[in-house]
Amino acid sequence: MGPLFYKQQWLTLHDLSFKLYPQFNTTLFSRWYQFAIARLCYRVTHIFTVSETVKQAIAQQYKISESKISTTYNGIGVSMLSDFQNNFQKEKIILTVGSLSNRKNTHLIIEAFLASDLLNDYTLVIIGKPNAIYQYKKSERNERIVYIEEASDSLLKMYYAKASIACFMSVYEGFGIPILEALYYQCKVICSDIPVFRELYDGAVYFCDVTAVRTLTKMLNEIPNKPMAQASTIEAMLKKYDYQVSADIIYKTMQAS
Repeated sequence: MGPLFYKQQWLTLHDLSFKLYPQFNTTLFSRWYQFAIARLCYRVTHIFTVSETVKQAIAQQYKISESKISTTYNGIGVSMLSDFQNNFQKEKIILTVGSLSNRKNTHLIIEAFLASDLLNDYTLVIIGKPNAIYQYKKSERNERIVYIEEASDSLLKMYYAKASIACFMSVYEGFGIPILEALYYQCKVICSDIPVFRELYDGAVYFCDVTAVRTLTKMLNEIPNKPMAQASTIEAMLKKYDYQVSADIIYKTMQAS
């Protein structure tokens, strides 16, 4: 959040969840962001955002020119790079990573997993914790489901390295960093069929209807026998979605303003 009355500033706006999906946040949070961001978008010198999908949505929602908005993709942070040197053994783990929010659709993943043929052989690991600003309904507990609320980078990397499948069924995202991290760690990825994931990850993941438990269950049953994304596809994504590239764009844009 930028200061409302300071003229010369550059704003990074990661997504428009507060405006497009306010029901997933507390009322106060969504209303405050709707009020403040609408004013900031007109006043700031330039806006940066993390995907073309969000860029177009910002221009449309606030009726501002796309020339005032630059796409600066997210990437993988240095602390999340592998120190396993690929010497890890994949296990029968399905991993999902993200804050516990109804927007992340964790309950859908749980329902599909409990109904799948993988239930007796696989473990579903859910890494993330609730946040006071996000609406979240607690899901069913099961001995085949492991919840980890506090995970260090080392622990998170270990689970990415061990997981054979990663699943992300968000209703809405601005980028979806955990998908990129999971691909980097050679997981087979299932994700929701939403525009931003189509933009960023088409050709590397398996898309699934964001509302259909049966469809996700079927996909979970089938994915162990499906191929991993090609190494060349993942490598191209890692080069494109890179913080240094985005930093260069931000620096040059600020210099020119």
